[in-house]
Amino acid sequence: MFRDYMRSVAGMSARIMMDPTVAGLLKDEHGFKTKAQLGEWLAQNVEVAAGTFWGNGVNATASSRMASQGLEPFATLRKVPPDKLIKPFTNAKAIQVVVAGGKIQTTWFVTDFRFGRGILIDNWK
Repeated sequence: MFRDYMRSVAGMSARIMMDPTVAGLLKDEHGFKTKAQLGEWLAQNVEVAAGTFWGNGVNATASSRMASQGLEPFATLRKVPPDKLIKPFTNAKAIQVVVAGGKIQTTWFVTDFRFGRGILIDNWK
């Protein structure tokens, strides 16, 4: 479901916040041993139509100017036909995973909020 929600995230970075219960399920049931491994999988598997990506007001405002200046990957993505699928997360490290909570429910949230440097509270479980 993360992948589906990330199709609507603006920009090329995402933050996924989840309860430790969700992290445990991802590790034990789905084989993601680290947050980085989850980010890499999402970067390779999230696809969105180019028209949808550029139709997002944040993307159009923030990235169109860089595309017109020839900056990559925006310049190349801007040339893609609207119905063709693109992978907007070109840098897996731009997908940050935050595990926090009381380990009591399977709550998670995907957003394009950008955080600065984090502080490790606990290792991935």
